[in-house]
Amino acid sequence: MMREIKRNLASSAAQVAMVLLFVIVVMRSHQSRVGRTGGGGPVRVPGDNPTVADHVLKRTSYSSAQPCSAQLAPSGMSLWRGVLNSAEVRKFGTSADVQEIDAVDLINNVQRSRSVCGPLVEIGVYKGWFIAVLAGIAAAPGETVYAFDLFSDQKANVDNSGGGQKHAPLVNYFWMIVNKVNASNIVETVQANSMDLEGQQIMSLMTYNPRIFSVDGAHFGMAAFRDLALASAVLHPEGVIPLDDYSNAGWPGVLSAFATYMAVFPDDLRPFLGTRAKLYLCKKEMHATYLAAAKAKYPTASLCPVSSLKAEPDVRVVLDTSGLGSFVDIAGKGVDKSRWC
Repeated sequence: MMREIKRNLASSAAQVAMVLLFVIVVMRSHQSRVGRTGGGGPVRVPGDNPTVADHVLKRTSYSSAQPCSAQLAPSGMSLWRGVLNSAEVRKFGTSADVQEIDAVDLINNVQRSRSVCGPLVEIGVYKGWFIAVLAGIAAAPGETVYAFDLFSDQKANVDNSGGGQKHAPLVNYFWMIVNKVNASNIVETVQANSMDLEGQQIMSLMTYNPRIFSVDGAHFGMAAFRDLALASAVLHPEGVIPLDDYSNAGWPGVLSAFATYMAVFPDDLRPFLGTRAKLYLCKKEMHATYLAAAKAKYPTASLCPVSSLKAEPDVRVVLDTSGLGSFVDIAGKGVDKSRWC
């Protein structure tokens, strides 16, 4: 009897040992294929798919649209058009141009018809003329105009755009012009270097997505590219980015930054209107809407493909303009027409 029990125990122990050995072999085989390194990442072996990443990170977008009443007046610009284009305002040495007044008026009418509200922003305000234009259309409760600039801290103005220290945005001129449209109560100045800014900082300041975000900061390629990316990240889905000095041969970095941005992010922005000074951009999904409005306002203007800008992106970056659509060109005289269609 005892011998039988011992034989059975020995047999059971052998079976257990075999099971344990099998489990160990399987575990080692599994670990050899997807084991852990000291850093915690999976060990790669032939046959693993190299195109599947462990993590996928994309640009942060910020979605926080301001509630808007459909009953808002379509535009307040008619009240200030004469003032902003007057000799009294021009004497301050601003870059006044009635084309920009009309372009902002067009944008505002489209946005109001679609119940779009939100802050209005400019990076690089010079003496405040375009800020005053933006303030002229702010009508919804809580719509604030934010003026970002280096102001007195011009040491970071490495390309001397806007004249640098000599013609730095003078606060007294700035407020004189803003006061011409009775807007000092809705305009807030922000001293900052846009190269230091992130979308989260912008949104924490103004809460809602800007419906217009003007880019007129430093004009060298890296800065203009970064400002475009910052503006696009926080822009209202139906918002607009006016890009200044895209047609100014003296500042080729702006057009190069635009071309580079369009190459790197081909599905993001589209131009729909070009004036003497600014190229107006919107999200791809809104291009047809804004382009139709521009064509209706300027029925005799040229409709130009993006390729007509002859924009050269950064070194070794290739821009395919075939799918970037067209824009209405109202630049007219005063612009090197070899750059246009």
